[in-house]
Amino acid sequence: MVRQQSAAEGYARVSATVMRGSELLRAEVDFVASGGGGQAPVDGHSPGSSVEKLVKINGVTRRAIDLVGQVNAVLFTAHDLELVYGPPTVRRRYLDILISQVDQGYLRALQKYQRVLYQRNHLLKLVRDRRAAVSELDFWDDELATGAAIVMSSRMSTVDTLSSLGADFHRELTDQGEELELRYVMSVPVATGGSTEELERAVRESVLSAREKEISRGVTVVGPHRDDMEVLIDGVDTAAYASRGQARTAVLAMKLAEARHLANIRTQEPILLLDDVLSELDSARRSRVLTRATQYEQCLVTTTDLESIDESFRRRSHVMRVRDDVVENVGADTGSDSASG
Repeated sequence: MVRQQSAAEGYARVSATVMRGSELLRAEVDFVASGGGGQAPVDGHSPGSSVEKLVKINGVTRRAIDLVGQVNAVLFTAHDLELVYGPPTVRRRYLDILISQVDQGYLRALQKYQRVLYQRNHLLKLVRDRRAAVSELDFWDDELATGAAIVMSSRMSTVDTLSSLGADFHRELTDQGEELELRYVMSVPVATGGSTEELERAVRESVLSAREKEISRGVTVVGPHRDDMEVLIDGVDTAAYASRGQARTAVLAMKLAEARHLANIRTQEPILLLDDVLSELDSARRSRVLTRATQYEQCLVTTTDLESIDESFRRRSHVMRVRDDVVENVGADTGSDSASG
């Protein structure tokens, strides 16, 4: 999204001004590139250059971590189908970003866990190569178990909430036709709903029993970095059996659940961003999606086919058309040529 001229000049800024109740918040992120000796940019950066991010909130320089959660938005794009079809890393990242927006303690715990995981994996390789004693793992086992329990407990609770909220939205979008369920799948044997203490004990026991395997591989094989989230429709794995339309509906229900979850905690609705959400949905589901979208304070919907948007919805919307890099405000447009609304 950064213009080529910005990459060549070594500077770009992204900013937003947001009303949160009666509070006006301005967030800015400046990208400053240095080095490269004036050579032609490659992939947006000059050879040998580095990019520094400078964050400001209401004009005050802050850490990047302080920006997380300041402006809450829920985005749906075609790439989000990876939440169904993609690898577990996609679903773990989705949960981590969502929880971090509302819980700075979780973000700090996650960052600490990742540092512990890196150190422990490094030590496992040293032990495997006989350059460190096995007993040195004891300290890192305890650190890993403590951090893992915090991360897993928060994820498990969030998935339970999303599953409950998402099931309601999914029934609405499918006219009671299908049942959505989300399950958090852990890499350690512990009952769903276990306490943080039970999770910590389960992780500690699991890493001890897997120690030989971990030393052999040089990596930690249990913990939240190996967990997953299942997306089920009528009890069946969506990735294996759902159509593209069913998968899109399931992910959209998850996104609406995410928006409700953020609103419940923040007591203010997030901005809802729906990018080409209506493709691969039948007319009935498109209508239900748009009806739900009108209930948000601010919702942006993009499409390349304006005719796919119900006329009644277009009349209630500000319609803008993007053509040749120019944005036109065309009001309640009912034209059929390519547009974004």
